[in-house]
Amino acid sequence: MELSNLSVWFFSTLGSAGVLVGIGYFSKDIILKYYEKKINIKFEKEMEEFRQSIREKESHIALINSYLTDLEANRSKVRNDKQLIAAEDCLKLIKVLKKTNLLIEILIRLNFKKIYAEKRELELQGMSEQLFRDCNIENILREVKELDVNFLDLYLDSESLNNLRIFQGITFFAIILITAFKDKTTEFLRKENNEIVKSIIKYLPDSKKSFEEYGDEHMFVWHNYFAEKTLNSLRSFVNGEKNNVDIINIQKITTAARKNYSDLPSDLKIQRS
Repeated sequence: MELSNLSVWFFSTLGSAGVLVGIGYFSKDIILKYYEKKINIKFEKEMEEFRQSIREKESHIALINSYLTDLEANRSKVRNDKQLIAAEDCLKLIKVLKKTNLLIEILIRLNFKKIYAEKRELELQGMSEQLFRDCNIENILREVKELDVNFLDLYLDSESLNNLRIFQGITFFAIILITAFKDKTTEFLRKENNEIVKSIIKYLPDSKKSFEEYGDEHMFVWHNYFAEKTLNSLRSFVNGEKNNVDIINIQKITTAARKNYSDLPSDLKIQRS
């Protein structure tokens, strides 16, 4: 009887354990799937949040890029506008300076080395006074002063600016020279190491020999050359834009000026080949 009870208990316990094991085995998959699903949901949520964060950052980057693009476009437009203003101001300055062409033409024909060596400056006073009046030197200086050239140094390209400075320097030296002859104050003009001459020789090394032969005043020969060179470089600077520089009508005063020149003693004139 006791053995029978023990057997019943044993098999009952074994059956209970088997049931528990079975339940545990089958519930394992359910539990694993539950946690796997929960983990996947959490992962997908975090991934979506990550993707959203990336989209927001990309949106911000796109806005910044758009802003920078617009800013650069605006800056380029402002720069281009100011470059065009500088080019127009340069053309205006060239137009005014080219009004001295007659004066330059006369100065080219004078033998300054002989004039200075023989101290014959006074013989040029009358012609200088006439040229000063006929070429309207005071009006030219006034027009130059009234021009707004603030953008030239900032927005012109270096080639145009360098050519302009030489052309401008030659022109002003001619005005200073004719004024000195007119006012009998030429002593301070006879100086060596003229900066304009150095600049011309830098661009045109072959001209050095001519300067040694004729003196600093040989620069007047290059006046028109640097005027045209400035226009050409300026035209290139504004991508081929046609310049509209007008040449003033000087037919009446040309005759008088050439007559004054022809009346000078022949030994004060120079013949250039």
